[in-house]
Amino acid sequence: MRSRAERAPAACISPASFMKRLLILFSALILSGCASVTVSHLDSSKYIEARRGDVITTGTLSHQTDESLFILGYDTPDCTSDLDKCIHLVQTEGGLTREQRQSALSEIWLLKAFRLHDSLKRSNASNEAEYRKLANRAIDAYLQSARAAYLYLFYSNRTINMRALEDRQTQVRDYYNLSAQNSVAILYDRYKDMDPESPEMQETSEQIENWTLYSDVRYYPMLSDKDLQILNITADSTVSFKGIRNEYVRDGLGARTILTLGSISKRKRQAAPEKHPEEPQLPWERMPYAPATVLLHFPGKTYKEVEETKKAILAPYDIDSGIGVSINKIQVPLATNYSGAYGLWLANSNFASQSLGTVFGRGDVLERPRVFLMQPYRPDRKTIVLVHGLASSPEAWVNTANEIMGDEELRDHYQIWQVYYPTSWPISVNRKEIAKALEATFRHYDKTGRNPAGRDVVLIGHSMGGIISRLLVSSSGNVIWDDYVKRYQPDAARQKEVREKLSDIFFFEPMKRVNRAVFLAAPHRGTPYADKTLPRILMSMVKLPGAMLSAVTNTVRIMAGKDVPFNPDTMTGVGNLSDKNPDIQALAKCEISPKVKYYSIIGDETDGPIEESTDGIVPYWSSHLPGAERELIIPSGHSVQETPKAILEIRAILKEHLLALKIGKKAR
Repeated sequence: MRSRAERAPAACISPASFMKRLLILFSALILSGCASVTVSHLDSSKYIEARRGDVITTGTLSHQTDESLFILGYDTPDCTSDLDKCIHLVQTEGGLTREQRQSALSEIWLLKAFRLHDSLKRSNASNEAEYRKLANRAIDAYLQSARAAYLYLFYSNRTINMRALEDRQTQVRDYYNLSAQNSVAILYDRYKDMDPESPEMQETSEQIENWTLYSDVRYYPMLSDKDLQILNITADSTVSFKGIRNEYVRDGLGARTILTLGSISKRKRQAAPEKHPEEPQLPWERMPYAPATVLLHFPGKTYKEVEETKKAILAPYDIDSGIGVSINKIQVPLATNYSGAYGLWLANSNFASQSLGTVFGRGDVLERPRVFLMQPYRPDRKTIVLVHGLASSPEAWVNTANEIMGDEELRDHYQIWQVYYPTSWPISVNRKEIAKALEATFRHYDKTGRNPAGRDVVLIGHSMGGIISRLLVSSSGNVIWDDYVKRYQPDAARQKEVREKLSDIFFFEPMKRVNRAVFLAAPHRGTPYADKTLPRILMSMVKLPGAMLSAVTNTVRIMAGKDVPFNPDTMTGVGNLSDKNPDIQALAKCEISPKVKYYSIIGDETDGPIEESTDGIVPYWSSHLPGAERELIIPSGHSVQETPKAILEIRAILKEHLLALKIGKKAR
């Protein structure tokens, strides 16, 4: 080998030749397409899909997870084809921030959980061991996803409020919520057919893969009732409602669910009536559906402790008892559905056919008034009582009640009770029985009589329910008795007998608990419409239940004497509505308590003077009440209670009521 000094000298290149070669090389690079960045234009919908699409919305991993995988030198197709390897890589490789790592892990674990859950749905449930093993694997994946989301949300370097406007935080919150929801769904399928009193159902923890899963019902007090059984769990994301104008929900943390609740003792009585004698039927009952928000908690005070824990706590929260939860000293709002339980109740209640059947004496007949509590009893909240009209049911209030619950101020200060009663009964009898049912309900929940719930009650009645509501806040005085004496001219002996046996029909006082009432399209003085041909035909078809017909017949004979003929049709609730009916004429003279503020909401479907107007069923002169705090006339037919303007007026009245109570409290 020659030394450097011995090498041949290089050929000289002129400046012009060098520049020529450089230009050729530069041109070749350009023509070879070596540019690494190009641009394309997306429409707005594609942009949203690219930025916000993820495993929940598109079934593929989000671009944020794609970016994290790219940092690790791993592409998305390889990840989705081998999720276990991908999860291990994201867990162990450096280069990612806590937020990047945990958000990617949450999404990848969720994809794995989806695949396992789909396999579970397709599996043969008859092989219990294999089914349970697959279910445990699916729950494990959901718990892993939820824990990673939990770490991202509450234990990363930035707090929730610092990421408040970021799409990624919304995505990860949804991964957590869906993992909680689907974990509950799988667990419920496992236990739904078991005896609630079996040893396995009494356990508060369970081993699932490497996890110990605990249950904690401290934040849902109703579930501590040993007689209560969960009959079904419905995720609100799996149902939608027609007939409810607005579905009121709040975004936040947790799985929004609707619990279907039942009584264990009632189930036992139905299964073996000979061993469990029937208990007397109470006039009230809780709505059998209740909202709940389910959270998964992972114990630990630090990021590392939570990351390494193998414990998970499944906890349902009562949305009615608070709006948030504290996790790692961060106050977080709970996800909430205020309309779902009410919607399921109305959809599954069979109210429509039962209410009509009760009027005409067909099928499942309602035998006595019932008071339905639309949420668990709250002693600190004022009570609203809704009373429906003829041949109707709580369905008449579907949007009214929902809009009240949808108003945050009203929801925080009121609870709603709905009266469901047999509208074929005479109005006077329904007044008496509804008053008894309401009083029994108040006393059951407040034996001392000190709870705010039992004071300053608001009554709201539509149509016939408006008449009954007015009578509940009125005094009969001697009005009904004087009318009876004038009509029947009984002798002294008969008057004494009538007073002894029927005093609660002839004499009554206003409910002291009520201090405000709203009457909607109420025919206080009856209506000529009841005497038209079609209503008369329908009236002839109205059938009182046998026991009620016997009671009405007996009542009239006590009042008038055994030999006085009478038409029982005029003694039904429908017959009472004629403006020529002497009972409605007498009842119209009963005076409302001066301690009660009352309001009228009246429909008008005519173009003439108000005094001559009607809602198609009830004329203005019958609905109008002198002395009302306010009277609102709305362009509407008889179902005025469901119009937006009427609902806005009811909400305004309720807020005025709250303000008056607040002012009165300060004055004291």
